[in-house]
Amino acid sequence: MSLMKAVVSVFGDVQLKGCWFHLTQAIRKNIFLNGFKTVYFRDASFKFWVKRFMALALIPIEYLKDAMSIIIDEIPVQDDKIFKFVKYFINQWINGSISPEIWNHHNSQKRTNNDLEGFHSKVNKLIPRAHPKVSVIILFFAQEDAKTRDLYFKIDKKCKQSKKDYEKDLKIQLIHEEFLRNKTCFKAYFDSLTNHVMHPYDLDFDIETHNDAEFSEDTLTDEVEEQITSTDLRKRQNDSPKLITLKRQKIEDHMIVKKEHLLLSQASLQIESDQNNQPSSFVYVNNDQIIEPINNFISENSWLNARHIDLAFDFIEKKAHMYGYFNLKILNIWKLDYYKRNNYLLNESMEVDKIFAVNVNNIHWILLTNINLSSNLLFTWESEQQNWYVYDSMNDENNCQAANQVLRLMYPEKLWEKVNLVQVEPQKDANDCGLFVIAYAQFLANSKEPAFYKFDQLLMREKFNYFVKYGYLEDFDAIEIESKEKKNKIYCG
Repeated sequence: MSLMKAVVSVFGDVQLKGCWFHLTQAIRKNIFLNGFKTVYFRDASFKFWVKRFMALALIPIEYLKDAMSIIIDEIPVQDDKIFKFVKYFINQWINGSISPEIWNHHNSQKRTNNDLEGFHSKVNKLIPRAHPKVSVIILFFAQEDAKTRDLYFKIDKKCKQSKKDYEKDLKIQLIHEEFLRNKTCFKAYFDSLTNHVMHPYDLDFDIETHNDAEFSEDTLTDEVEEQITSTDLRKRQNDSPKLITLKRQKIEDHMIVKKEHLLLSQASLQIESDQNNQPSSFVYVNNDQIIEPINNFISENSWLNARHIDLAFDFIEKKAHMYGYFNLKILNIWKLDYYKRNNYLLNESMEVDKIFAVNVNNIHWILLTNINLSSNLLFTWESEQQNWYVYDSMNDENNCQAANQVLRLMYPEKLWEKVNLVQVEPQKDANDCGLFVIAYAQFLANSKEPAFYKFDQLLMREKFNYFVKYGYLEDFDAIEIESKEKKNKIYCG
Protein backbone atom coordinates (compact mmCIF):
# COMPACT_ATOMS: atom_id res chain seq x y z
CA MET A 1 0.00 0.00 0.00
CA SER A 2 2.85 2.39 0.79
CA LEU A 3 4.40 1.77 -2.63
CA MET A 4 1.05 2.34 -4.35
CA LYS A 5 0.59 5.64 -2.53
CA ALA A 6 4.10 6.70 -3.44
CA VAL A 7 3.61 5.87 -7.14
CA VAL A 8 0.31 7.76 -7.31
CA SER A 9 1.73 10.79 -5.53
CA VAL A 10 4.72 11.05 -7.90
CA PHE A 11 3.04 9.91 -11.14
CA GLY A 12 -0.42 11.45 -10.95
CA ASP A 13 -1.71 10.08 -14.27
CA VAL A 14 -0.50 6.51 -13.79
CA GLN A 15 -3.02 3.66 -13.73
CA LEU A 16 -2.30 1.07 -11.07
CA LYS A 17 -2.97 -2.59 -11.82
CA GLY A 18 -2.64 -5.52 -9.46
CA CYS A 19 -1.51 -9.05 -10.27
CA TRP A 20 -4.37 -11.40 -11.14
CA PHE A 21 -2.46 -14.44 -9.87
CA HIS A 22 -2.01 -12.89 -6.44
CA LEU A 23 -5.74 -12.09 -6.34
CA THR A 24 -6.61 -15.73 -7.06
CA GLN A 25 -4.04 -16.83 -4.49
CA ALA A 26 -5.59 -14.58 -1.83
CA ILE A 27 -9.05 -16.00 -2.59
CA ARG A 28 -7.85 -19.59 -2.29
CA LYS A 29 -5.94 -18.93 0.92
CA ASN A 30 -8.97 -17.36 2.57
CA ILE A 31 -11.16 -20.30 1.50
CA PHE A 32 -8.59 -22.73 2.93
CA LEU A 33 -8.28 -20.79 6.18
CA ASN A 34 -12.04 -21.07 6.62
CA GLY A 35 -11.72 -24.85 6.51
CA PHE A 36 -12.82 -25.65 2.94
CA LYS A 37 -9.60 -26.98 1.42
CA THR A 38 -10.80 -30.59 1.27
CA VAL A 39 -14.18 -29.57 -0.12
CA TYR A 40 -12.47 -27.34 -2.69
CA PHE A 41 -10.39 -30.16 -4.15
CA ARG A 42 -13.08 -32.87 -3.97
CA ASP A 43 -16.30 -31.05 -4.92
CA ALA A 44 -16.27 -29.76 -8.50
CA SER A 45 -19.38 -27.61 -8.04
CA PHE A 46 -17.92 -25.91 -4.96
CA LYS A 47 -14.66 -25.33 -6.78
CA PHE A 48 -16.57 -23.81 -9.73
CA TRP A 49 -18.30 -21.40 -7.33
CA VAL A 50 -14.95 -20.27 -5.87
CA LYS A 51 -13.55 -19.81 -9.38
CA ARG A 52 -16.36 -17.33 -10.05
CA PHE A 53 -14.62 -14.88 -7.70
CA MET A 54 -11.42 -15.25 -9.72
CA ALA A 55 -13.29 -14.72 -13.00
CA LEU A 56 -14.59 -11.35 -11.75
CA ALA A 57 -11.27 -9.84 -12.83
CA LEU A 58 -12.09 -10.63 -16.48
CA ILE A 59 -15.62 -9.20 -16.79
CA PRO A 60 -16.43 -5.55 -17.63
CA ILE A 61 -16.37 -3.65 -14.36
CA GLU A 62 -19.89 -2.28 -14.92
CA TYR A 63 -21.24 -5.85 -14.63
CA LEU A 64 -19.63 -6.46 -11.24
CA LYS A 65 -22.91 -6.10 -9.36
CA ASP A 66 -24.67 -8.55 -11.69
CA ALA A 67 -21.88 -11.07 -11.17
CA MET A 68 -22.00 -10.74 -7.39
CA SER A 69 -25.75 -11.35 -7.46
CA ILE A 70 -25.16 -14.61 -9.36
CA ILE A 71 -22.45 -15.65 -6.90
CA ILE A 72 -24.66 -15.01 -3.86
CA ASP A 73 -27.60 -16.86 -5.44
CA GLU A 74 -25.37 -19.90 -6.03
CA ILE A 75 -23.84 -20.18 -2.54
CA PRO A 76 -23.21 -23.96 -2.41
CA VAL A 77 -22.61 -24.75 1.27
CA GLN A 78 -24.86 -24.03 4.24
CA ASP A 79 -22.15 -22.75 6.54
CA ASP A 80 -21.51 -19.48 8.39
CA LYS A 81 -17.90 -19.50 7.22
CA ILE A 82 -19.01 -19.25 3.60
CA PHE A 83 -20.89 -16.05 4.40
CA LYS A 84 -17.81 -14.88 6.27
CA PHE A 85 -15.75 -15.45 3.12
CA VAL A 86 -18.21 -13.53 0.92
CA LYS A 87 -18.18 -10.62 3.37
CA TYR A 88 -14.38 -10.70 3.35
CA PHE A 89 -14.33 -10.41 -0.44
CA ILE A 90 -16.82 -7.52 -0.47
CA ASN A 91 -15.07 -5.61 2.31
CA GLN A 92 -11.54 -6.24 1.05
CA TRP A 93 -11.79 -6.24 -2.74
CA ILE A 94 -14.89 -4.17 -3.57
CA ASN A 95 -15.47 -1.61 -0.84
CA GLY A 96 -12.02 -1.88 0.73
CA SER A 97 -8.71 -0.14 0.20
CA ILE A 98 -8.03 -2.06 -3.03
CA SER A 99 -10.68 -0.94 -5.49
CA PRO A 100 -11.86 -3.07 -8.45
CA GLU A 101 -10.12 -0.66 -10.87
CA ILE A 102 -6.85 -2.10 -9.59
CA TRP A 103 -7.60 -5.82 -9.91
CA ASN A 104 -9.99 -5.75 -12.90
CA HIS A 105 -8.22 -6.84 -16.10
CA HIS A 106 -11.03 -6.86 -18.66
CA ASN A 107 -9.04 -4.72 -21.12
CA SER A 108 -5.54 -5.43 -19.79
CA GLN A 109 -2.83 -6.82 -22.03
CA LYS A 110 -0.86 -7.95 -18.97
CA ARG A 111 -2.73 -9.56 -16.10
CA THR A 112 0.15 -10.77 -13.93
CA ASN A 113 3.57 -9.52 -12.84
CA ASN A 114 5.33 -12.60 -14.21
CA ASP A 115 7.76 -10.43 -16.19
CA LEU A 116 8.81 -8.61 -13.03
CA GLU A 117 9.14 -11.86 -11.09
CA GLY A 118 11.25 -13.25 -13.92
CA PHE A 119 13.56 -10.24 -13.79
CA HIS A 120 13.97 -10.66 -10.03
CA SER A 121 14.82 -14.32 -10.56
CA LYS A 122 17.39 -13.33 -13.17
CA VAL A 123 18.99 -10.83 -10.78
CA ASN A 124 19.24 -13.47 -8.05
CA LYS A 125 20.90 -15.92 -10.45
CA LEU A 126 23.40 -13.45 -11.92
CA ILE A 127 24.22 -11.92 -8.53
CA PRO A 128 24.40 -14.97 -6.27
CA ARG A 129 25.68 -13.15 -3.21
CA ALA A 130 23.08 -12.02 -0.68
CA HIS A 131 24.75 -8.66 0.01
CA PRO A 132 26.88 -7.71 -3.02
CA LYS A 133 29.02 -4.62 -3.25
CA VAL A 134 27.44 -1.42 -4.51
CA SER A 135 29.89 -1.36 -7.43
CA VAL A 136 28.72 -4.84 -8.51
CA ILE A 137 25.07 -3.74 -8.42
CA ILE A 138 25.80 -0.59 -10.44
CA LEU A 139 27.76 -2.55 -13.06
CA PHE A 140 24.98 -5.14 -13.36
CA PHE A 141 22.22 -2.57 -13.92
CA ALA A 142 24.39 -0.65 -16.39
CA GLN A 143 24.83 -3.82 -18.45
CA GLU A 144 21.11 -4.61 -18.25
CA ASP A 145 20.29 -1.07 -19.34
CA ALA A 146 22.53 -1.41 -22.39
CA LYS A 147 20.96 -4.77 -23.34
CA THR A 148 17.44 -3.40 -22.90
CA ARG A 149 18.17 -0.34 -25.06
CA ASP A 150 19.67 -2.50 -27.82
CA LEU A 151 16.62 -4.76 -27.75
CA TYR A 152 14.18 -1.84 -27.74
CA PHE A 153 15.74 -0.13 -30.75
CA LYS A 154 16.22 -3.34 -32.69
CA ILE A 155 14.57 -3.05 -36.11
CA ASP A 156 13.18 -6.58 -36.42
CA LYS A 157 12.25 -6.97 -32.77
CA LYS A 158 9.31 -9.25 -32.05
CA CYS A 159 7.29 -9.57 -28.89
CA LYS A 160 7.63 -13.22 -27.90
CA GLN A 161 4.63 -14.96 -26.39
CA SER A 162 4.38 -18.62 -25.58
CA LYS A 163 1.85 -20.71 -27.47
CA LYS A 164 0.06 -21.51 -24.22
CA ASP A 165 -0.32 -17.83 -23.26
CA TYR A 166 -1.38 -16.96 -26.80
CA GLU A 167 -4.16 -19.56 -26.77
CA LYS A 168 -5.36 -18.46 -23.33
CA ASP A 169 -5.54 -14.80 -24.39
CA LEU A 170 -7.21 -15.72 -27.66
CA LYS A 171 -9.96 -17.74 -25.99
CA ILE A 172 -10.66 -14.92 -23.52
CA GLN A 173 -10.93 -12.47 -26.42
CA LEU A 174 -13.36 -14.75 -28.25
CA ILE A 175 -15.54 -15.07 -25.14
CA HIS A 176 -15.56 -11.27 -24.78
CA GLU A 177 -16.39 -10.83 -28.46
CA GLU A 178 -19.28 -13.30 -28.31
CA PHE A 179 -20.79 -11.43 -25.37
CA LEU A 180 -20.27 -7.93 -26.81
CA ARG A 181 -22.05 -8.98 -30.00
CA ASN A 182 -25.07 -9.97 -27.88
CA LYS A 183 -24.79 -13.60 -28.86
CA THR A 184 -24.89 -14.67 -25.21
CA CYS A 185 -26.48 -13.36 -22.05
CA PHE A 186 -24.32 -12.26 -19.14
CA LYS A 187 -24.89 -15.48 -17.17
CA ALA A 188 -23.61 -17.61 -20.06
CA TYR A 189 -20.71 -15.19 -20.56
CA PHE A 190 -19.80 -15.40 -16.87
CA ASP A 191 -20.06 -19.21 -17.01
CA SER A 192 -17.68 -19.35 -19.99
CA LEU A 193 -15.08 -17.19 -18.25
CA THR A 194 -15.37 -19.25 -15.07
CA ASN A 195 -14.91 -22.48 -17.05
CA HIS A 196 -11.87 -20.94 -18.73
CA VAL A 197 -10.39 -20.08 -15.33
CA MET A 198 -11.22 -23.55 -14.01
CA HIS A 199 -10.22 -25.66 -16.99
CA PRO A 200 -7.81 -26.42 -18.56
CA TYR A 201 -5.49 -23.77 -17.11
CA ASP A 202 -6.01 -24.53 -13.42
CA LEU A 203 -3.32 -23.29 -11.05
CA ASP A 204 -4.35 -25.29 -8.00
CA PHE A 205 -1.26 -27.47 -8.21
CA ASP A 206 0.77 -24.40 -7.26
CA ILE A 207 -1.02 -24.21 -3.93
CA GLU A 208 -0.86 -27.98 -3.45
CA THR A 209 2.92 -28.12 -3.95
CA HIS A 210 3.69 -25.19 -1.64
CA ASN A 211 4.91 -26.15 1.81
CA ASP A 212 3.74 -23.08 3.74
CA ALA A 213 3.53 -23.80 7.44
CA GLU A 214 0.41 -21.71 7.81
CA PHE A 215 -1.43 -24.01 5.40
CA SER A 216 -0.26 -27.37 6.72
CA GLU A 217 -2.57 -30.31 6.18
CA ASP A 218 -2.97 -30.97 9.91
CA THR A 219 -4.05 -27.41 10.67
CA LEU A 220 -6.55 -27.30 7.87
CA THR A 221 -7.98 -30.72 8.64
CA ASP A 222 -8.98 -29.57 12.12
CA GLU A 223 -10.88 -26.64 10.61
CA VAL A 224 -12.95 -28.69 8.15
CA GLU A 225 -16.41 -29.05 9.60
CA GLU A 226 -18.58 -32.12 9.12
CA GLN A 227 -20.91 -31.85 6.12
CA ILE A 228 -24.26 -33.71 6.26
CA THR A 229 -24.53 -35.64 2.99
CA SER A 230 -27.82 -36.79 1.52
CA THR A 231 -26.94 -40.41 2.41
CA ASP A 232 -26.20 -39.52 6.04
CA LEU A 233 -29.42 -37.54 6.17
CA ARG A 234 -31.49 -40.51 5.00
CA LYS A 235 -29.84 -42.80 7.55
CA ARG A 236 -30.50 -40.41 10.40
CA GLN A 237 -34.07 -39.83 9.30
CA ASN A 238 -34.73 -43.55 9.79
CA ASP A 239 -33.75 -43.16 13.46
CA SER A 240 -35.24 -39.77 14.27
CA PRO A 241 -37.15 -38.20 11.36
CA LYS A 242 -38.72 -35.39 13.37
CA LEU A 243 -35.40 -34.30 14.85
CA ILE A 244 -33.62 -34.28 11.49
CA THR A 245 -36.49 -32.46 9.77
CA LEU A 246 -36.50 -29.72 12.43
CA LYS A 247 -32.72 -29.39 12.25
CA ARG A 248 -32.78 -29.16 8.48
CA GLN A 249 -35.55 -26.54 8.60
CA LYS A 250 -33.47 -24.45 11.00
CA ILE A 251 -30.47 -24.66 8.68
CA GLU A 252 -32.54 -23.62 5.66
CA ASP A 253 -34.10 -20.71 7.58
CA HIS A 254 -30.66 -19.64 8.75
CA MET A 255 -29.42 -19.86 5.14
CA ILE A 256 -32.24 -17.64 3.89
CA VAL A 257 -31.55 -15.01 6.55
CA LYS A 258 -27.85 -14.99 5.72
CA LYS A 259 -28.52 -14.70 1.98
CA GLU A 260 -30.93 -11.82 2.54
CA HIS A 261 -28.33 -10.06 4.65
CA LEU A 262 -25.70 -10.49 1.93
CA LEU A 263 -28.08 -9.34 -0.78
CA LEU A 264 -28.90 -6.20 1.20
CA SER A 265 -25.20 -5.57 1.68
CA GLN A 266 -24.41 -6.27 -1.96
CA ALA A 267 -27.28 -4.14 -3.24
CA SER A 268 -25.58 -1.06 -1.84
CA LEU A 269 -22.24 -1.85 -3.43
CA GLN A 270 -20.38 1.02 -4.95
CA ILE A 271 -16.79 1.16 -5.96
CA GLU A 272 -15.52 4.06 -3.89
CA SER A 273 -12.31 5.97 -4.44
CA ASP A 274 -9.73 4.73 -1.99
CA GLN A 275 -6.85 6.45 -0.28
CA ASN A 276 -4.65 5.93 -3.31
CA ASN A 277 -6.43 8.70 -5.27
CA GLN A 278 -7.97 6.16 -7.61
CA PRO A 279 -10.82 7.71 -9.64
CA SER A 280 -14.19 6.94 -8.14
CA SER A 281 -16.68 4.88 -10.12
CA PHE A 282 -19.99 3.14 -9.58
CA VAL A 283 -21.44 -0.18 -10.64
CA TYR A 284 -24.69 0.09 -12.56
CA VAL A 285 -27.16 -2.71 -13.27
CA ASN A 286 -28.44 -3.19 -16.81
CA ASN A 287 -32.13 -3.84 -16.13
CA ASP A 288 -32.89 -4.43 -19.82
CA GLN A 289 -30.73 -7.52 -20.06
CA ILE A 290 -32.44 -10.89 -19.64
CA ILE A 291 -30.40 -13.40 -17.69
CA GLU A 292 -30.95 -17.01 -18.70
CA PRO A 293 -29.91 -19.98 -16.56
CA ILE A 294 -27.21 -21.45 -18.81
CA ASN A 295 -24.31 -23.68 -17.75
CA ASN A 296 -22.37 -26.69 -19.02
CA PHE A 297 -24.87 -29.23 -17.69
CA ILE A 298 -27.23 -30.54 -20.36
CA SER A 299 -30.88 -31.33 -19.84
CA GLU A 300 -32.78 -34.25 -21.33
CA ASN A 301 -33.51 -32.60 -24.69
CA SER A 302 -30.86 -29.86 -24.93
CA TRP A 303 -28.50 -29.67 -27.89
CA LEU A 304 -24.75 -29.56 -27.32
CA ASN A 305 -23.00 -26.38 -28.43
CA ALA A 306 -19.35 -25.75 -29.27
CA ARG A 307 -18.45 -25.03 -25.64
CA HIS A 308 -19.59 -28.51 -24.55
CA ILE A 309 -17.66 -30.28 -27.30
CA ASP A 310 -14.47 -28.24 -26.76
CA LEU A 311 -14.59 -29.07 -23.06
CA ALA A 312 -14.72 -32.80 -23.82
CA PHE A 313 -12.13 -32.56 -26.62
CA ASP A 314 -9.63 -30.94 -24.24
CA PHE A 315 -9.99 -33.84 -21.82
CA ILE A 316 -9.81 -36.54 -24.52
CA GLU A 317 -6.64 -35.09 -26.06
CA LYS A 318 -4.89 -34.65 -22.72
CA LYS A 319 -5.80 -38.17 -21.63
CA ALA A 320 -4.50 -39.58 -24.93
CA HIS A 321 -1.20 -37.71 -24.51
CA MET A 322 -0.98 -38.99 -20.93
CA TYR A 323 -1.15 -42.58 -22.24
CA GLY A 324 1.49 -41.98 -24.91
CA TYR A 325 -0.65 -41.04 -27.93
CA PHE A 326 1.38 -37.88 -28.60
CA ASN A 327 0.63 -37.98 -32.32
CA LEU A 328 -3.03 -37.02 -31.78
CA LYS A 329 -4.23 -33.47 -32.48
CA ILE A 330 -7.84 -32.51 -31.66
CA LEU A 331 -8.54 -28.96 -32.80
CA ASN A 332 -11.05 -27.03 -30.72
CA ILE A 333 -14.04 -25.50 -32.47
CA TRP A 334 -13.27 -21.98 -31.25
CA LYS A 335 -9.77 -22.25 -32.69
CA LEU A 336 -11.11 -23.59 -35.98
CA ASP A 337 -13.51 -20.63 -36.20
CA TYR A 338 -10.59 -18.29 -35.56
CA TYR A 339 -8.60 -19.85 -38.41
CA LYS A 340 -11.54 -19.52 -40.80
CA ARG A 341 -12.24 -15.93 -39.78
CA ASN A 342 -8.63 -14.85 -40.39
CA ASN A 343 -8.01 -17.00 -43.49
CA TYR A 344 -5.20 -18.90 -41.75
CA LEU A 345 -4.09 -22.30 -43.04
CA LEU A 346 -3.75 -25.52 -41.07
CA ASN A 347 -0.18 -26.60 -41.61
CA GLU A 348 -0.25 -29.75 -39.51
CA SER A 349 1.96 -32.60 -40.70
CA MET A 350 0.36 -35.45 -42.65
CA GLU A 351 1.78 -37.83 -40.05
CA VAL A 352 -0.30 -36.23 -37.29
CA ASP A 353 -3.64 -37.89 -36.48
CA LYS A 354 -6.26 -35.15 -36.59
CA ILE A 355 -9.85 -34.89 -35.33
CA PHE A 356 -12.29 -32.05 -36.06
CA ALA A 357 -15.89 -31.40 -35.06
CA VAL A 358 -17.81 -29.81 -37.93
CA ASN A 359 -21.14 -28.01 -37.68
CA VAL A 360 -23.67 -28.58 -40.46
CA ASN A 361 -25.95 -25.57 -40.99
CA ASN A 362 -25.87 -24.77 -37.24
CA ILE A 363 -28.16 -27.74 -36.52
CA HIS A 364 -26.02 -30.89 -36.67
CA TRP A 365 -22.55 -32.07 -35.60
CA ILE A 366 -20.32 -34.47 -37.55
CA LEU A 367 -16.74 -35.63 -37.00
CA LEU A 368 -13.94 -35.37 -39.58
CA THR A 369 -10.68 -37.27 -39.15
CA ASN A 370 -7.74 -38.79 -41.01
CA ILE A 371 -7.55 -41.73 -38.59
CA ASN A 372 -8.28 -45.09 -40.22
CA LEU A 373 -8.66 -48.02 -37.83
CA SER A 374 -10.60 -50.30 -40.22
CA SER A 375 -8.68 -52.98 -42.03
CA ASN A 376 -11.40 -54.51 -44.25
CA LEU A 377 -12.77 -51.69 -46.38
CA LEU A 378 -14.84 -52.28 -49.48
CA PHE A 379 -14.05 -48.79 -50.80
CA THR A 380 -10.68 -47.09 -50.28
CA TRP A 381 -9.32 -44.04 -52.00
CA GLU A 382 -5.78 -42.72 -51.81
CA SER A 383 -5.73 -38.92 -51.75
CA GLU A 384 -2.81 -36.89 -52.98
CA GLN A 385 -2.60 -35.58 -49.42
CA GLN A 386 -4.18 -38.13 -47.08
CA ASN A 387 -7.39 -40.07 -46.51
CA TRP A 388 -10.29 -38.34 -44.78
CA TYR A 389 -13.26 -39.93 -43.01
CA VAL A 390 -16.58 -38.51 -41.83
CA TYR A 391 -18.49 -40.00 -38.89
CA ASP A 392 -22.11 -38.84 -39.00
CA SER A 393 -24.63 -40.29 -36.56
CA MET A 394 -27.31 -39.73 -39.24
CA ASN A 395 -25.31 -41.45 -42.04
CA ASP A 396 -26.34 -38.61 -44.38
CA GLU A 397 -24.07 -38.14 -47.40
CA ASN A 398 -25.26 -34.55 -47.84
CA ASN A 399 -23.82 -33.59 -44.45
CA CYS A 400 -20.34 -34.48 -45.66
CA GLN A 401 -20.25 -31.31 -47.72
CA ALA A 402 -19.73 -29.40 -44.48
CA ALA A 403 -16.27 -30.98 -44.23
CA ASN A 404 -15.26 -28.59 -46.98
CA GLN A 405 -14.93 -25.74 -44.45
CA VAL A 406 -12.05 -27.62 -42.78
CA LEU A 407 -10.46 -29.07 -45.91
CA ARG A 408 -10.18 -25.60 -47.46
CA LEU A 409 -7.91 -24.62 -44.58
CA MET A 410 -5.51 -27.42 -45.56
CA TYR A 411 -5.90 -27.53 -49.36
CA PRO A 412 -6.79 -23.96 -50.44
CA GLU A 413 -5.78 -24.52 -54.07
CA LYS A 414 -7.96 -27.60 -54.67
CA LEU A 415 -11.49 -27.02 -55.93
CA TRP A 416 -12.78 -30.30 -54.52
CA GLU A 417 -11.78 -33.10 -52.20
CA LYS A 418 -12.87 -36.68 -51.59
CA VAL A 419 -13.84 -38.03 -48.20
CA ASN A 420 -15.13 -41.39 -46.99
CA LEU A 421 -18.45 -41.57 -45.15
CA VAL A 422 -18.18 -44.23 -42.45
CA GLN A 423 -21.39 -46.21 -41.90
CA VAL A 424 -22.20 -46.18 -38.17
CA GLU A 425 -25.11 -47.19 -35.99
CA PRO A 426 -27.55 -44.26 -36.41
CA GLN A 427 -28.77 -42.18 -33.50
CA LYS A 428 -32.41 -42.25 -32.40
CA ASP A 429 -32.72 -38.77 -30.90
CA ALA A 430 -31.99 -35.79 -33.16
CA ASN A 431 -30.50 -33.78 -30.27
CA ASP A 432 -27.70 -36.24 -29.46
CA CYS A 433 -25.40 -35.62 -32.44
CA GLY A 434 -22.91 -33.67 -30.30
CA LEU A 435 -22.70 -36.53 -27.81
CA PHE A 436 -22.00 -38.97 -30.64
CA VAL A 437 -19.20 -36.72 -31.95
CA ILE A 438 -17.60 -36.79 -28.48
CA ALA A 439 -18.04 -40.58 -28.31
CA TYR A 440 -16.48 -41.03 -31.77
CA ALA A 441 -13.48 -38.89 -30.77
CA GLN A 442 -13.09 -40.78 -27.49
CA PHE A 443 -13.10 -44.19 -29.19
CA LEU A 444 -10.69 -43.08 -31.93
CA ALA A 445 -8.32 -41.73 -29.26
CA ASN A 446 -8.55 -45.16 -27.58
CA SER A 447 -7.74 -46.91 -30.90
CA LYS A 448 -11.28 -48.27 -31.26
CA GLU A 449 -13.24 -48.08 -34.50
CA PRO A 450 -16.59 -46.39 -33.65
CA ALA A 451 -18.28 -48.10 -36.59
CA PHE A 452 -17.91 -51.44 -34.82
CA TYR A 453 -19.86 -50.34 -31.74
CA LYS A 454 -23.43 -49.47 -30.81
CA PHE A 455 -23.55 -46.78 -28.14
CA ASP A 456 -25.99 -46.81 -25.23
CA GLN A 457 -27.72 -43.56 -26.09
CA LEU A 458 -29.76 -43.48 -22.87
CA LEU A 459 -26.63 -43.10 -20.72
CA MET A 460 -24.71 -40.61 -22.87
CA ARG A 461 -26.13 -37.47 -21.22
CA GLU A 462 -25.58 -38.95 -17.78
CA LYS A 463 -21.93 -39.60 -18.65
CA PHE A 464 -21.45 -36.05 -19.92
CA ASN A 465 -23.05 -34.40 -16.87
CA TYR A 466 -20.85 -36.56 -14.64
CA PHE A 467 -17.86 -35.19 -16.57
CA VAL A 468 -19.04 -31.59 -16.09
CA LYS A 469 -19.50 -32.10 -12.36
CA TYR A 470 -16.37 -34.11 -11.53
CA GLY A 471 -13.98 -33.26 -14.39
CA TYR A 472 -13.51 -36.85 -15.59
CA LEU A 473 -15.06 -38.25 -18.78
CA GLU A 474 -15.71 -41.97 -18.45
CA ASP A 475 -15.81 -44.17 -21.55
CA PHE A 476 -19.22 -44.15 -23.19
CA ASP A 477 -21.04 -47.47 -22.82
CA ALA A 478 -21.19 -49.45 -26.06
CA ILE A 479 -21.54 -53.02 -27.29
CA GLU A 480 -19.49 -54.47 -30.12
CA ILE A 481 -21.39 -55.29 -33.31
CA GLU A 482 -20.58 -56.87 -36.65
CA SER A 483 -17.99 -55.06 -38.72
CA LYS A 484 -19.36 -52.53 -41.16
CA GLU A 485 -17.20 -52.68 -44.27
CA LYS A 486 -18.98 -50.17 -46.45
CA LYS A 487 -17.61 -46.67 -46.88
CA ASN A 488 -19.04 -44.27 -49.44
CA LYS A 489 -16.76 -41.92 -51.36
CA ILE A 490 -18.08 -38.36 -51.17
CA TYR A 491 -16.89 -35.36 -53.19
CA CYS A 492 -16.62 -32.11 -51.20
CA GLY A 493 -16.35 -29.06 -53.42
